[in-house]
Amino acid sequence: MRLVIFGGTGGVGRQVVLQALEAGHEVTAFARSPEKLTPHPRLTVVKGQLGDADGVSKVMEGADAVISALGARVNTADQVEVFGAAMQKITAAMKTHGVARLVAISGAMVVVTPEDHMTVRRRVVSFLLRSMQKHLARAKEREYEIITATGLDWVIVRPPRIVEGPARGDYRVLADRAPSSSISQGDVADFMLKCVSEDRWVGKAPIPGY
Repeated sequence: MRLVIFGGTGGVGRQVVLQALEAGHEVTAFARSPEKLTPHPRLTVVKGQLGDADGVSKVMEGADAVISALGARVNTADQVEVFGAAMQKITAAMKTHGVARLVAISGAMVVVTPEDHMTVRRRVVSFLLRSMQKHLARAKEREYEIITATGLDWVIVRPPRIVEGPARGDYRVLADRAPSSSISQGDVADFMLKCVSEDRWVGKAPIPGY
């Protein structure tokens, strides 16, 4: 399978790239800093900016699926527009080239769906997060709004707090609540890759955890 990966130089993104290559996939990583990725015979790294619609469209040619591990690094108001515009370009390019499957990362405490089971603790944590990092939260909410309106075969993965570490493989996945308070980068990547080929979570926003 040929995968296009955005955000492949971040913590989860690097794990996605590594695990995808280990699984035998052909990977094209669209990155602003390609030197951060280790060369591999099945890895093509394309240097580019997310604001470049032509560049984003070009990497979609021949792709089977797209994984977005994009994450905002600063809590500033411009991130809402940056993330929204980037996802609009990605999804538009997917439609142009007939790429149906999109797996994107979000956050369990950032994006809340109508199906979510909201305990008092979760409400408090979500409120505090949105208060302290309101621009980051709104950026991911904007992504969610765009993706869910595309008609693509999308999956939005909403992990709880992500910690450094490899894949353990013993995580669970729930549709309406977080199984635990944290999960490793490796296990988030493992689940995202599973969602590329499995249909169980299409059109949903599952939450992996332990």
